[in-house]
Amino acid sequence: MKIRWTGFRTLHDYWGQAIPRYYNLDTLANAVEWTIKRKDPFIGPSVREVLGTPAVSQYTFDLFQESKYQVTFRMKASNEKRKEAMFAFVAAKQEGAVSKAARAEHTNLVTLHERAPKHVVQPFRGGVVFLPRHRGKAKEGRQIYAFVRQWLGQYHELGVNKNLQFFINIQHPQAFSREQTEGIKGRIIDVIARTYDPKSGDCMEIPQVTSGDFMVMKAKQGVPRIKLIACRRMVKRMTPAKILNRIAQNNWKWGREMFSLLPEQPGTVFTGLEAALGKELARVWITDYCRAVEGKTFPEPPTWPIEELKRFGY
Repeated sequence: MKIRWTGFRTLHDYWGQAIPRYYNLDTLANAVEWTIKRKDPFIGPSVREVLGTPAVSQYTFDLFQESKYQVTFRMKASNEKRKEAMFAFVAAKQEGAVSKAARAEHTNLVTLHERAPKHVVQPFRGGVVFLPRHRGKAKEGRQIYAFVRQWLGQYHELGVNKNLQFFINIQHPQAFSREQTEGIKGRIIDVIARTYDPKSGDCMEIPQVTSGDFMVMKAKQGVPRIKLIACRRMVKRMTPAKILNRIAQNNWKWGREMFSLLPEQPGTVFTGLEAALGKELARVWITDYCRAVEGKTFPEPPTWPIEELKRFGY
């Protein structure tokens, strides 16, 4: 079996700062190869879910994306019948709490993909990779959680620029217009609504858009398509009104500005809900939320009066 690694380099955040690492990529590569060639509980089995039972003959891992907590590789796998497939290999950057969070993210993606398969990336299997410490014994190593997920070939990381507009985070970034940014916010609301299960009362936490939770397709015109690739936590005891309140009130500090997921226009909220729920149920969600605001259960949306949103309810 051949295993090749490419693209090792320092990656930087939007502000040009080198993203810190807590182990060498060579150390991770050696540990992954050891896992694959010995007892492989998740990498090979994930590949065989797509390519079938013939033995995997070659892997290529190419460094693709990095955040504060994870590193992602584009993984190409070939089997003995020369069938090929692409995957994403995601590894936590630290043991302990960071690896625990990666395991939870993997579990959450399994749940959310079942609820919204066209809007959430497909996860495969996950497991532990053992990284030995330098000058240490094997038992002193680090257990790093990693998992395999679908590779989204035509999608790129969705980012936020200094003008608080969305952009494609690639070598030559493509900024989306204000209108497209507004439309993407509507699509994000669509995804959030689809993850809600009224029977269990849980849904995904509000996605951290500035942390690369979404991938986006290029689009010169119209609203680009997006897919969710990360969910760190599920929130319980939720209602439609609570979900809309979280969307309205959540924001992130981005440079010297505050970035908000709340669209500029109330109609964009309705458009996103209608795509996920249909017109009638979307109206019910908005009506419930507006009543909760009027009853002082929740504060008004920070950028427009609740009276404007009420027009889209009953």
